[in-house]
Amino acid sequence: WISLAIAVDASPWGGGAVLYDNRSLNERVPVASVAWTWLSSDEECTQSKIGLPDFQAVWEAYVLLLAVQKWLRPDAQGQIWVLSDAEGVLAALAKQSAKSHLVNEIAKELALLLAPGGHTLNGVHVWAE
Repeated sequence: WISLAIAVDASPWGGGAVLYDNRSLNERVPVASVAWTWLSSDEECTQSKIGLPDFQAVWEAYVLLLAVQKWLRPDAQGQIWVLSDAEGVLAALAKQSAKSHLVNEIAKELALLLAPGGHTLNGVHVWAE
């Protein structure tokens, strides 16, 4: 059972996400979207700097966390499917282990969010357009 299907993307200046009808990943019907412009509060939360590409992996992980926080229903159970062009970040979040301690902190937050429903995170790498 798929409880959440989303696509996410980030840049050093902001990020966005699309929520899909979760009945079929093959047809991917968008039902909602959201965009964020990073603020100083996001810098503080992620310990990253807006505009610096050195923190790209952190921003990619962070936008995924924000999207899950926004759309995951507390009573939902099952798999969470994420489409992203950040293949390494998807892998790190799925196994809850990254080279970056900042990405690891986000992975911990994501794990705490997913644990009550027994969710599994499944990443699908898509090429950036």
